Amino acid sequence: MNTRLFPSDAELVGVVMMATPAERQRRYRELRKAGFCVLPVKIDEFALTEALIEAGRLGAWDEDDRVAIAEAIEQLLADWIVERDA
Repeated sequence: MNTRLFPSDAELVGVVMMATPAERQRRYRELRKAGFCVLPVKIDEFALTEALIEAGRLGAWDEDDRVAIAEAIEQLLADWIVERDA
């Protein structure tokens, strides 16, 4: 299933990297206002990327791409929520 519940930052990679603190704060507030949360998560990055690759959620070529990893996690969670609510 490919249902997106979360906004993607893929198009904003360059913008996010160069964003001022005020711009990042504004983006954070917009996400919160839209009902999204941003959570810091501590996890073994190698184990996570391996699990995402094995599950077919991440291409091996993207294992060092944090945006791709974040999108894979967001999509995994979105799919899980949709399946759970179905």
